[in-house]
Amino acid sequence: MSLSFFCFSNIRYLFVLHLVCVYCFNSPLSVDSCCVGHCMLLTYAPFLHVGSEPGAGSCNIQNGGCVHKCRQSRHGVHCSCHAGYHLTANGKDCQDVDECVEEGHCSQGCTNTAGSFECRCEQGYVLRPDKKGCKALGPEPVLLFANRIDIRRVLPYRSEYTLLLNNLENAIALDFHHKRALVFWSDVTLDRIAHATLNGNASTEIISTGLESPGTSRH
Repeated sequence: MSLSFFCFSNIRYLFVLHLVCVYCFNSPLSVDSCCVGHCMLLTYAPFLHVGSEPGAGSCNIQNGGCVHKCRQSRHGVHCSCHAGYHLTANGKDCQDVDECVEEGHCSQGCTNTAGSFECRCEQGYVLRPDKKGCKALGPEPVLLFANRIDIRRVLPYRSEYTLLLNNLENAIALDFHHKRALVFWSDVTLDRIAHATLNGNASTEIISTGLESPGTSRH
């Protein structure tokens, strides 16, 4: 009765990992006809301990012992993991990556999931299409800036600006009261502080005495 053996991890048969040899250990056949490396009875092949020695193992047998992905090379099997996981110290298992402890994934809240993560936003915000950033609900944001002779209003998302106040002397600093919808500015030529509504109406002088270069600091 002839015996059949299963050969593995032989450089000569790197891409023919299921080669079956007859009388592998004491075969009179040439090395091109049989295995030169390690052989075992086909009966025991399912119980092969992958990676027991350098060059041993096949990705075709129990995925090479890899939990996720297995790559065959002349030196044996190499395991790798799917996105969102990292290879553990034993070189076989894969562990979930907690993206929430790393910076840059979510702009506000973060919930870790198996192999991935989910971003969430605080009340008053909505998740952007990229599923990472948060956008404030409500009216379109407005940027105000002083240009000495006027104060202008910019719409950042549309790159548009309009004139809010003009015919000023030397406005170099401003502030904004959100609840009252008022814009405040200081004029270093007139030495005064004034405010107006956000639509540019009802300009009112609130401080005009006892000021020296309002909006600047002296050391």
